[in-house]
Amino acid sequence: MMSHPRRTKPSRTSSMPAIARIGARLAARLVELRLTQQMLADLAGVSRSSIQALEYGNGSIKFASVVDIADALGLQVPRTVVIPRAVAPFALGRETGLAETWIRTCPTEQVPGRFTTRRGWLDPFRLMQDEDPTGDAIASILAQQGVEAKFSGALIAQTDREPLVEGVTGYGDEFMVGRRGPESLPEAVSRDVLATYRQASKELGPVRFEWVHDGRSVWIVQFHRGVSATAGRIIFPGEAGRYHEFDVRGGIEALRTLIDAVKGSEDGIVLVGRVGVTSHFGDLLRRARVPSRIEYPEP
Repeated sequence: MMSHPRRTKPSRTSSMPAIARIGARLAARLVELRLTQQMLADLAGVSRSSIQALEYGNGSIKFASVVDIADALGLQVPRTVVIPRAVAPFALGRETGLAETWIRTCPTEQVPGRFTTRRGWLDPFRLMQDEDPTGDAIASILAQQGVEAKFSGALIAQTDREPLVEGVTGYGDEFMVGRRGPESLPEAVSRDVLATYRQASKELGPVRFEWVHDGRSVWIVQFHRGVSATAGRIIFPGEAGRYHEFDVRGGIEALRTLIDAVKGSEDGIVLVGRVGVTSHFGDLLRRARVPSRIEYPEP
């Protein structure tokens, strides 16, 4: 009788695609942090089965808008206490050495600039009640240790997958909501942020994140996966029948109102003023898929 070679299961670590490598790392990290699949699912605003599928290397990582994924990749994430709605609070990340706290929201669906980000303590349960009384929009609140911010900003992967780094000196919350325009960054800071991008994108593909640089290294404070449609000052491509000029000094809520008015039409929007392409102004326009660009005023 002819014998046949014995069939063996392939190793989960050999020749793994990126999704499987992330799944394996995530499974190990959950054990290390003493987190359950349900805890991470509540944090991410997805089902437990989505986390389970990811661990086995055949799920989606589109949900990876949470800092735990960055933490699982070995990126520097400030010590973060996660307060979900459905399970007990838990912690992740590294000590920063500062006593101050930042409060951030982790929504079930991204709504740029809508929910609170604040330097200093807020009652997380009151915040959830005030900003999401129905319990549908905010999966959890993040109480994150502060970082000594020498520079802060954001990075996106543009349509050609080239990363775009923008930022300001000091804290970046005013930059993200459009109250401060991008500033020239030291070459060493840009280099460190780009190195962090390369480390993350090697495993996940194109990513975008908000960052803080303490003068020595980069910390990740928000993290998402995906490439954007942006190319330079073109925020979202497309030809519009007419363009509405929007003075960025009008603020992010006024821009949100204008987007609601033109979305679904053949109109576009031109932002006039110093505002970051990587800020929430850009996020709003990309999410709404409105043809748009930035025009800086003459000096």
